[in-house]
Amino acid sequence: MDPLNKAEEIAASWKALAGSSRGDEGWMTIPVSLRSSCKLLAGRHYPGNEEAVLVVFSSFQMPAKGQLPEGRGFGVAEVSLGEQYGDHCCVALIKHSAGSIDMFTMMAADIVSMLEKAGQKDESQLFSLFLGRIRAWQEFMQRNQEGVLHFDAEVGLYGELLMLEMLIDEGLPAIRAVESWSGPLDGIQDFMLGEGAIEIKTTTRTGVFPARISSLEQLDDSLRKPLFLGAIRIQLSDSGSSLPARVDLVRTKISESDSSAIVEFELRLLHAGFFQSMAEKYTRHFCHTGTYVFTVNASIPKLVPANVPHGILKARYDIELDVDGAPSLKLSEVLHLLGVC
Repeated sequence: MDPLNKAEEIAASWKALAGSSRGDEGWMTIPVSLRSSCKLLAGRHYPGNEEAVLVVFSSFQMPAKGQLPEGRGFGVAEVSLGEQYGDHCCVALIKHSAGSIDMFTMMAADIVSMLEKAGQKDESQLFSLFLGRIRAWQEFMQRNQEGVLHFDAEVGLYGELLMLEMLIDEGLPAIRAVESWSGPLDGIQDFMLGEGAIEIKTTTRTGVFPARISSLEQLDDSLRKPLFLGAIRIQLSDSGSSLPARVDLVRTKISESDSSAIVEFELRLLHAGFFQSMAEKYTRHFCHTGTYVFTVNASIPKLVPANVPHGILKARYDIELDVDGAPSLKLSEVLHLLGVC
């Protein structure tokens, strides 16, 4: 089920449970999914009446309490659901009284949808996905209070999705392509493949290609080699596709190739700051007008630890790429040089 529809189902379950008044302490729950190897429930905890999503595992050993995430507006705790699930491990994602119900509903729906898509993975894998998704949400909410990417980040993500799609089209297995996409996970480069990497820069500008380099290590080919710089041009156009449409296209391509890669893809989208329920907020449309890939060598202007004055530890800087004058490699050649295709 789409996260938007799942959000409606969960919200309706909470509303139904709100009418179940009780003075003592305990849980009231309603199942919200039958498509996962673990049980997924919407619940309210009384007497505080807190909304929650609960994951019930049949035979899983919980980690220490200090390892469970705690964020703004929510908490995670092991709970008891009484005789019905007495011998099961029950983990609850619980809304705090001061938390936003709208954001918590979206978060809960996203996590339930993610666990559904994970299918019949074993319980330790599902629990890791559950905690990983919550931690991704923590980062998302700390970084992006409005839930919508600013223009430069939108353009950057659009370009990375284009490259992900092109890698799959070149024959790289979908799961390998998705797992190589390290940019959203704070990787030094956007795609790490074999012993090397590809860093992606995307612009809507015409003329000389501007590229912002975020660290001294990003273009340092002494750390990963071969290292390539991909320059992707897009332009604003009503005839183009929006960021959510590009996400849908890549999601479909991954699903058709390897459905097991979808969970990893969705996790990276969230780390990148894209949330499906905010799709209608993205009204800009882009056309892909060109992709150029260069070997990072002496011809690429760059600052790296080896060529900056002693004592400079960090730097962010802008460079200009002559994409029309420099020789560009075919992506098939790049993958061959990386030894992955």
